[in-house]
Amino acid sequence: MNRFVGTPLRHLPVPLPEDYLLGIDQQKLDFEEGQPSWLAGQWHSHGRWYYYLYALFVKVPPRFLLLAVSTLVTIPSMGRRYLIPENMVVIMPAAVVLVLVSSQTGFNKHLRYILPALPFAFVLIGCAWVKCFAGRSWGMRLVALGCLIWGTLSSLSVWPRSLTYFNELAGGPEYGDRHLLGSNLDWGQGVRSLQKWDASRTDDRPLFVACDGLYDPADVGIRCRPVPLQSQPLPPGWYAISINRIHDTKRLSDLFAHRTPDLVIDNCIRIFLVRGEP
Repeated sequence: MNRFVGTPLRHLPVPLPEDYLLGIDQQKLDFEEGQPSWLAGQWHSHGRWYYYLYALFVKVPPRFLLLAVSTLVTIPSMGRRYLIPENMVVIMPAAVVLVLVSSQTGFNKHLRYILPALPFAFVLIGCAWVKCFAGRSWGMRLVALGCLIWGTLSSLSVWPRSLTYFNELAGGPEYGDRHLLGSNLDWGQGVRSLQKWDASRTDDRPLFVACDGLYDPADVGIRCRPVPLQSQPLPPGWYAISINRIHDTKRLSDLFAHRTPDLVIDNCIRIFLVRGEP
């Protein structure tokens, strides 16, 4: 409902598209009601204020982190020279986005909420390096160039599966679920690759699927059945389980969380072969 009912603001027109405001209202409602949040390998009943800082630490290429830390170290040495209006125009939007998003602790699932702050951070880092190191030794320039090359190679190492990127500090994509879930790792993007794998296999074992996504895997030609969660033991066959489902469904977690997969597709779908054992 309109939270301004009974106040002069109730009929105040807002110069924004209706659906845009309704989307913000819906998002705000989700934060107010709260949802379980996965962080650092544990479920929490609500979010944590440091979630996005942690997410940036494990998802952002390390060269950016190194440049960001060096920028924070050099700013105090610049004193008031750095706090000029031109720089504040860049600093303030990044800070506002970070503080605003971090204050919404109803739940944490999506690093994308903080992405609007990153372009400002990139400009801020560039300005700091130009002003601090212009005309100085080639050593600092080589450090900056090395960071850029390192970050580029790190990002390309998982291309085109960039959604599953986790940096070297986090252990890489194969350890991503130890840190974050949701759209940070598994958003149903591996279903097409699962379809190709299913089409290429020559055995006649049944395929059981429990995947995240916005459509049924059968809609893209995957010959599959739902995972029989109530069966004791599981029937023999192939089991394709998305990483999100392994952690957010207790039965699937009990069955597969500590089991080594026979195959991993696109860093987000784990394939297990069950031969009839419990």
